[in-house]
Amino acid sequence: GEPYADDRQLERCELRSVLDQITAGLGTAVRVEVRESDGTTYADIATPPDTVGDDPPETATPTPRPGINGRGFHPGEEVAVAYVLCTQTAGA
Repeated sequence: GEPYADDRQLERCELRSVLDQITAGLGTAVRVEVRESDGTTYADIATPPDTVGDDPPETATPTPRPGINGRGFHPGEEVAVAYVLCTQTAGA
């Protein structure tokens, strides 16, 4: 709920590490708005970095997620789920 501001201008190559620090610290995804020097604005969602080698505790049970099922995915593969809020037929 708090905007993150850095007094210095970041180089594009620094952006990923800053976003990883923020999302890892919060432990959740965040909405990101990037304003380029030419005035172009981009918005995206950044997720916490994957932690390689961290095994879940043996007693952990997966939390059921109603309505989300799929096959053919690889372990660890990121999968995006989208809800269709509206559809419209294109006119001429």
